[in-house]
Amino acid sequence: MDDNIRELVRLLERDYDQTSEFIRSVVGTGSTTRGWAVTVWLAVLGVAIQQQSWALALLASVAVLPFSLLDAYYSWLYGQALRHGRALENLSAAYYRAIEAGDDDADLVADFESEAAAHRLGLYAHFRRFSIPELRSVRPKLVFQWFYPGLVAIAALAAILIALFTSAGSGVA
Repeated sequence: MDDNIRELVRLLERDYDQTSEFIRSVVGTGSTTRGWAVTVWLAVLGVAIQQQSWALALLASVAVLPFSLLDAYYSWLYGQALRHGRALENLSAAYYRAIEAGDDDADLVADFESEAAAHRLGLYAHFRRFSIPELRSVRPKLVFQWFYPGLVAIAALAAILIALFTSAGSGVA
């Protein structure tokens, strides 16, 4: 293979390394965001139960929302980077097929060259503009369908129970 292909492969490898590092960073930030969400939620809910304040329990359910939106944004970024990483892996597979075939199949080399020429290098060049409808595609679905709604539901239930038991207790006195 000529020097142009070698340079292209080097650039693709660099692009893949940067994409992998970005994915690691986004996954770490998402995990940290979930940790902070639980910490804040638990602290506010704990104080609400201790103080028997249904309003604080409702605040705990509302406090989860900014964290879930931030986590959704980072999940969207992860999805964008993952798509780019998969495209790079497909290019790598085409390159390996061409190397394996060697001089026996010049078409594989030509296929790799055309696929690589069509690929836009750079992770950020592939990002679409983020908008609220993008939230439908965030992953992992389990987190956004059960984890955050579960925190909200538990805090709302706590608010209802606190309101019922504190008003029932105050009427008996």
